Amino acid sequence: MIKIQNIKKKYKDKEIFSNLNLEIENNSLTFIVGKSGIGKTTLLNLIANYEKLDSGSILYLNEDKETNLQEKNIWVTIDFISQKFDLIEELSVENNILIPQQVLGKNIEKSEIKNLLEKFNFPKNIAKERVKNLSGGEKQRVAILRSAINNSEILLADEPTGNLDQKNGEKVLENLKLLSKSKIVIVVSHDLELAKKFADKIIHFTYEGENLIIKEEALKRNDNQEFISQIEIKKSTSFTNRFKPTLKLAFSDFRKNLFQFISLILLFFISLFAISKTVELLNVNIAINTKNIASLDSDRIDLSKNGLSNWERKLDFQNKLDPFLQKENNNISQILKVHESPFISINYNNTTLNLANYEEVKINEFYKQKFNNSDFLENGRFLENDREIILSEDLAEKLNIDDPIGKEVILNIGNEAVNLKIVAINKIKSFVSGQYKKQSGETQNIIYSYLSWNLLEEYALKKSKELTNYKIEEEKIKANLSSISKFFVIEKASFLIENEKLISGKTPEAIDEILISSSLKNKLKEAKDIKYLLSLVRGLKDSSNTEIELKYSGVFESDRDEIKIKKELDDLLKKPNYRSASVYLKDHRHVDEFENQLKNVLPNWLLSDFSKAFNSILPQNSLSFRLAIFAISAITVISFLIQLIFSSKLIINSKSRQIAILKSFKVSFKQILFYHWVNIALIGLISLIITLVLYVPISTIIDISLVPNFSISTNYSIVFGYMILIWFVALTISSLLYLSISYLSFKRSVTKTLKETLT
Repeated sequence: MIKIQNIKKKYKDKEIFSNLNLEIENNSLTFIVGKSGIGKTTLLNLIANYEKLDSGSILYLNEDKETNLQEKNIWVTIDFISQKFDLIEELSVENNILIPQQVLGKNIEKSEIKNLLEKFNFPKNIAKERVKNLSGGEKQRVAILRSAINNSEILLADEPTGNLDQKNGEKVLENLKLLSKSKIVIVVSHDLELAKKFADKIIHFTYEGENLIIKEEALKRNDNQEFISQIEIKKSTSFTNRFKPTLKLAFSDFRKNLFQFISLILLFFISLFAISKTVELLNVNIAINTKNIASLDSDRIDLSKNGLSNWERKLDFQNKLDPFLQKENNNISQILKVHESPFISINYNNTTLNLANYEEVKINEFYKQKFNNSDFLENGRFLENDREIILSEDLAEKLNIDDPIGKEVILNIGNEAVNLKIVAINKIKSFVSGQYKKQSGETQNIIYSYLSWNLLEEYALKKSKELTNYKIEEEKIKANLSSISKFFVIEKASFLIENEKLISGKTPEAIDEILISSSLKNKLKEAKDIKYLLSLVRGLKDSSNTEIELKYSGVFESDRDEIKIKKELDDLLKKPNYRSASVYLKDHRHVDEFENQLKNVLPNWLLSDFSKAFNSILPQNSLSFRLAIFAISAITVISFLIQLIFSSKLIINSKSRQIAILKSFKVSFKQILFYHWVNIALIGLISLIITLVLYVPISTIIDISLVPNFSISTNYSIVFGYMILIWFVALTISSLLYLSISYLSFKRSVTKTLKETLT
């Protein structure tokens, strides 16, 4: 029995009930009839505890138990059926019945649902039909059947036939009449005729003036209708059983809000990809894949020094670099000293061009292996002798050489001409080399030709043998010499120190110390710390390619103008002039360590680490590139968050009725939030899977577009590690935002939500 005692209820200044008293018997069908706005639905909401009394009480009495229906967490189960059916349109009839039970940890056999559908005279196979495809009468009867399975003590129905025709309305009331054999059923209706046909009792709400008048009309009936037995509902502790309806509801939401979910997945994917790519480009080490010659050598260090004379370079090479490299020989694969550049031109069919962009290579197994392991020699081969050349593509085009491989060109070195056979064409631009040509005015992206190192060495040695004389002059100012005779040319003959008779000083010990004849000494300015410049001369013509700063250690007796030098100096002068050197290490991982040692040996030289040079020209190391990818990442993330907020509101509005339905079945707020959160979790999971599948191919396309002349390999295990971490953080932030937007909406009362969704 429901006992309503002295209840009062106001809405603002309007009094709805004042000291209302009613009793409604167990196992009965009671109708409440009256005009709209008179308080019928309000009474149902008060019994269901959707609204609170101002005063009074509503009690449920069953045998020895008495329960206040306005309290929380009561044992009494109350079902509420509205004229909008309170069903989830996207789900099947079967799932609309099962899900409220499964969410509460209960389990019902599908066979029992099938039997009950037959008892309610539903068409065959309706269990699998989506609710949105049913007629209004069928929907209302499904809602009633769901209440039957719920085994509630009280069933409240608000205008269950309001939107139905006479025939379907009677079917619905027949079902409610069946249910009233085992529970209290209270129906609010305008239809007095139907009420008199099915009710056990009718409660009339009418106004006399401003006073609400309650009249009760009891109807005696001898119904022979079958009593519906209680369906067995089993408790289930299985997580799978409880989680299954959550997935069904989530997929239902996906179907209902397909556009919003697809847009969120797309933006989540773009955001995750953009941030992961940003982290990869800025923080993950990219290994240079030396697949082709254009990527150059990550194990190579170049040494060069501008502003030094050839003599100073020779001294640094002989006294510092060579001893160090000899000591470190076990760690070095190859050493190449680059010659001082002579003027070189190339001729083909009377067309002559300057060959400025060339590099030297040694014809040995090391270089052969390096070139053969690349795309560089795709249509040719490496050099096999000194009379061959690998020609750059741009030179071949400018010289108008058709099918150049196998044809000969004339190489002019100084005043010598050499025939060279073309064995390959280089089409690949060298980014890194361009970095070190800036100081000489050359541009980046140079396509190099390759000459034999031995060819240039042979030329340099030949030229050194042509040096016939030396000249000597005082450093800077020659105050005691005439304006015509500023230097003295000295023949190379008898140039070395032998057994000279010293007048003063001592025999030279250092390589840059000399003896001066007494005749020459008398012609030079007297000074204690005087220094002299020694230059090589071809005949009486100044070569100007070697100028040595010397100091004299003694004077020997001679009536000729001559000097004497040590054999070590003479040997060094005969060697070719090198402007730089390249050192290749056996293990590229030791480049940094080796470079630091070289800095100690040659502190004033420029060291060019090719792996660092590669990194320096990658776009991720430029400020503008960093700012650009940060901006792109920020824009995608902000777009995702804006779309998340916008879509969340749309999704929440579309789900409000579902949430109210679940709340009406006493599903906890935490469970409802969890079900709601599964939506964003699925969006995140699908986005992660798409990103993992598409990241490598899309990333490869981006890498090729950023650095088209390089083949690079990325450690994707590290990238994916970062990606999962980024995904977890993004999902956490999105979840908090999504649930925060949902919280206030889901906290609203069932009545308010249902009213809003009716409009």
